[in-house]
Amino acid sequence: MAAGRLQGGQIQVSMEGKNGPWQLVFTLGREKEGQWSEINLSNLPGPYKAFRYVSPNRGYGNVAELEFYNGSQKLTGTVFADGGGSWNGLQDRTAEKAFDGNVSTFYDANNANGAFVGLELTGCNTSTNRLAAEVESAEPVWALRVAPNPSAGRMMAQVEMPRAGRLTFTLSNVLGQTVTQLSQEGIVGPNAVSLDFSTYPSGIYLLRVQTEGQKSLVQKLFKRTD
Repeated sequence: MAAGRLQGGQIQVSMEGKNGPWQLVFTLGREKEGQWSEINLSNLPGPYKAFRYVSPNRGYGNVAELEFYNGSQKLTGTVFADGGGSWNGLQDRTAEKAFDGNVSTFYDANNANGAFVGLELTGCNTSTNRLAAEVESAEPVWALRVAPNPSAGRMMAQVEMPRAGRLTFTLSNVLGQTVTQLSQEGIVGPNAVSLDFSTYPSGIYLLRVQTEGQKSLVQKLFKRTD
């Protein structure tokens, strides 16, 4: 996600493992989008058994890639994360994506606040005389979130925008018939709109979000009968 979601994020370390206790060793500033940021963690008291990135509020754990080093040796271990899982259970946004070596993928948590992703080391504890961390933010992307889904027809849609512009929300049924349409000026960051189609029949609906630049996001919505 956009680098703005890294600002205020924390690098924390633990001498005992993934369950803590945790020590804050670095707080991120506004890192450049799509670029590595190297963090020197030398002269810490260690040794450490686990490292984690804790995202700021409204950060959804978004980070493209994390790497931890002892000198030139890249540290390996078991990936762990907060208990909320990836957004809507999407397999292309799991915690492992933050350690897969692919900067075009990223971790996207269900939890907006308090999300974290980390690495519990395997083998011997790391020494700390040449310890470093590298963090990469993802390139800015458009993201659509709708919750709760399924629902009785009242949902909140949120669109994450890296650039400002007009947004059009179109809700249609499976026959392609428009149920409702809303437009608003979008700002950089999260943009929310309330959807109410509770008077319509239960079933599957499609929400399409269109921008002035013709960028289109689509999500399937499920209306149930309470």
